Amino acid sequence: MRSKFFLNTNFQIFSISLILFLIKWSLSFYFYGLETLSLKVIFNPSGDYSYYPFVVQLSKFKFNEGYSLIFNDLNLIGFPFLVSLFHAFFFKIFGIIGFILLELVCIFIFIKIFFHIFKELKFSNISCIFLGLFFFTIPNLAEILNYFQIPYSLNIKSLYAGFYSLRFPRPLITNLFFFGFILFLLKFYLNNKPEAKKKNLILSFVFIGLLFNSFFFFFIICSLLTFLIIIIHFKKKIIEKENLNVLLKSCAVLFILCIPFLSQIFLIENDYYSRIGTFYLTNETKIFLIHHLINGLKKLEFIVILFTNIIFYFINIRSNSHTKKFLEFFWLLFLSSILAPFIYLFLMNQITFFGNFTFIIALTSMILLKINFIIFIFSNFLSNTKIINSIISLAFFALLSFNSIYFIKTSKVNLLSAGVHFNAKNIEKFRSDFKNVINFLKKNSQKNDLLLTNDVHTQIWWILSERNYFYFPYVFFVALNDNMIEKQLINSFKYLKLDKNDFINYFNENKISNWRVVNTNNYFFLGHLKYQTNFLTKMSKIDYYPEETKKFINKKSIHHTNQVILSNLDLERLRIKFDETILDTKLEPNIIVLFKDERLTKNLDKIKNFPTVLENSNFLILKNNANN
Repeated sequence: MRSKFFLNTNFQIFSISLILFLIKWSLSFYFYGLETLSLKVIFNPSGDYSYYPFVVQLSKFKFNEGYSLIFNDLNLIGFPFLVSLFHAFFFKIFGIIGFILLELVCIFIFIKIFFHIFKELKFSNISCIFLGLFFFTIPNLAEILNYFQIPYSLNIKSLYAGFYSLRFPRPLITNLFFFGFILFLLKFYLNNKPEAKKKNLILSFVFIGLLFNSFFFFFIICSLLTFLIIIIHFKKKIIEKENLNVLLKSCAVLFILCIPFLSQIFLIENDYYSRIGTFYLTNETKIFLIHHLINGLKKLEFIVILFTNIIFYFINIRSNSHTKKFLEFFWLLFLSSILAPFIYLFLMNQITFFGNFTFIIALTSMILLKINFIIFIFSNFLSNTKIINSIISLAFFALLSFNSIYFIKTSKVNLLSAGVHFNAKNIEKFRSDFKNVINFLKKNSQKNDLLLTNDVHTQIWWILSERNYFYFPYVFFVALNDNMIEKQLINSFKYLKLDKNDFINYFNENKISNWRVVNTNNYFFLGHLKYQTNFLTKMSKIDYYPEETKKFINKKSIHHTNQVILSNLDLERLRIKFDETILDTKLEPNIIVLFKDERLTKNLDKIKNFPTVLENSNFLILKNNANN
């Protein structure tokens, strides 16, 4: 009885998942000791703090949060909340540790999905578990290769970082929806039992609905793939009553799952569209993007991968004809990823992050290549069960070692968005300095205190601690319109005894990197992607932009999506608005936490009733003592 328990595949998959999970999080405790869990979650090396507020908002069923003391009754945020559903549930039940526990759950589900995908090829259980672990390891291995300056290693790393990792919510959750969809549509395509086919098709539509609420690009490609599979599978029988009933039930399930995000779209704060980088597609832009896609398909790298897939496909179906239909499914997935952007450009007039389409084309081509290669190896070299078990036992150890190396190399995080974005006075001490800040805030702040801070780390902690009000917010996760954001920002500068030149200089940095222009404070606190400026999206004539930025704006690339630049027209409007805005006494903060920046801290001695109560190498805290 005990041996059966240990041979159970779920137990084996869970054991591997638990080992990976414990390796990662034990390193956090090894390097940083017994910090509060909120600190470990904020500095999670594979997390993305930008999305944590949506988890808290969903847990409270509040979809129009502004964290503002003066602005209420806001429209909805446009972020697809359903992708945060599981984290919101775990956060509600377990608190902050829910973020950590879900990583274990997601690792288990990932390996389990690929276990079942490869079981469709009749591989042994141990082989399927190994392949699940192998697919989980590939992105981490690509990260390690990047340290050795191997040709194309950076491109491979970028590609596989989007294949899967523990980054929340994408690809941690979104790609599980994508792989879950692949599993059930594949089962529908391969299975001949009517009841099983019906269940698998409905489950496929469930995952399409989840993708609509999480990552629209996957939704488009999966919808197209489903359409192709249904046409190929049913052919003329599609109009038969039983088949129509299954399709109608599946579509009904999809429609119900789409309602949450459709409601958001109808009730969204209009300014939020521009903040997430949405821009209109002119005919000229569409033609440029079509040429971009075609040129990408003509690249040598793509042609080599394409012909390699074709060669492996014919070798595989010749040596093992049972793999033909399995491989055809992944060829259709690859074809869908190529057709989807062309169809989108024909039907739609708005887009954000068009580069996601080209990423998915590369991703599906590599998935097809890996599956072709795996079938080739197993069919020609690993047909002997004893050989398989011996090799896989060693390979398991190797894969766990690779993952351990990856976790060791990525486990030290002292500052989020370090480098081109946030330049701390002392990066090595930033995490411990921030720990002192939150220890102070725990003891000296109340739930309804008004916080003024330019530090994203502090804002995330404030939200995770379920405190209600702050301003100068990271504008990606608030429902405030642009006018409200600007009014609060101007008030914050006036409370800090700063003038309009300080205001403009803070949001108009134009830091030149090797490939784009960076305006960190604009990106985080003023407009996010509202002022996205590149060859496709520039809002004003090129002459209205600073001279040093023009060559970056004119670069014919689709990858400058995070390049934000204020034009002269924008600057003049903000100057006028600063002069016209009257200081609102309701926005007098209880606590000020400043990430040290001379542009903000130079006049602190002029603020009445706000003595400095904590200072370290990276932070200043001032507390209002007017009511003491």
